[in-house]
Order: sequence, then structure tokens, then C-alpha cells
Amino acid sequence: MARPKHTFYWDASIFIAWLTDEQRADRTEMDAIAEVIQRNQRGEVLIVAGPVMDQELVFSTMTIEAKERFHNALRTRRVQKLPYDPRADAIATEIREYYAALGEKLVETADSLHLGYAIHYQVDQFHTFDDGGRKGRSLLALDGNVAGYRLKICKPPLTQLVLPLSGAQP
Repeated sequence: MARPKHTFYWDASIFIAWLTDEQRADRTEMDAIAEVIQRNQRGEVLIVAGPVMDQELVFSTMTIEAKERFHNALRTRRVQKLPYDPRADAIATEIREYYAALGEKLVETADSLHLGYAIHYQVDQFHTFDDGGRKGRSLLALDGNVAGYRLKICKPPLTQLVLPLSGAQP
């Protein structure tokens, strides 16, 4: 298998949306996930997740079948769970302390762990739908600067726009 050109870190919001075929207000977000999966299957990108992902999925409302699909995806070489590393945990602690010292909204513990692993393993992009919502701090708003660390944070990119054509013949 050729080495993928890019590594994308997916947080729980992306995995859950993918595994449950979530109905999102902006349907192109699900199209973007599908495109990243296709790129992943072609070997162009590697999708990774941190060790905290298992705990987040256990406490999610996903069906047992969806959780099993996640574990099946991890059995491939194109979707990988990053190994535990205390240096990534230290970055996560640093992120939480940084925003606490500023007196700003804290980064949730699980989110700080995702960010710490993404930074430590130097991924190309961190994909999330986390815009703060009811939880507090928006991860998307941290794009480019996470407690002084450079990290590209975005929703999965849609590079090929699919236009529905009425009356088009297959």
C-alpha cells in the first residue's frame, strides 16, 4: 500500500456523523465525509483517531451496529487509532491550562485530548463539526492556533461539488 499523501484526524463528531448517516442541516457536510472516505479507500488519505475515541463512542447514543462498523474500520490499515503517548496527554493538559489561564471557556477534556494527539502526531488537518454549540468552546474557532500550536481545524473538505441534475439520464 502506498503511503497516503495526507493524514486527517477525525474527532468523535465526524465518526458519529459518518457511522449514523447523520441528517445534517447542510447536506454537503455528509457529502464531504463521503468524499474523504472515498479518498481514504483510494489510499490518498489516512484517517486517524486518538485513544479517547473508544470512550466517547461507548457513551454515545450510537447503535451497537454503528459501533461495530467503527471497530471494523479500525481493522483496516487506512483508518488507525493512534497509540497512547504521554507527550500527547501533556499537550492536552497544556491546552486546557492555557485557556483556563486566559479566563476563557475551557476546552472539554475529551476535546483537549483529541487536539493534543493531533498536534503531537502532526496531522495535516483536524476534522470536526464542533462549533461550540451547547458545550462551550468551538474547536472550529481554534483553526490555526491552539494554545500557540499550529493546527488546521476544519470541517471535512468537499473538493468535488456534486450537482443534482433534474431529468438527467444515467
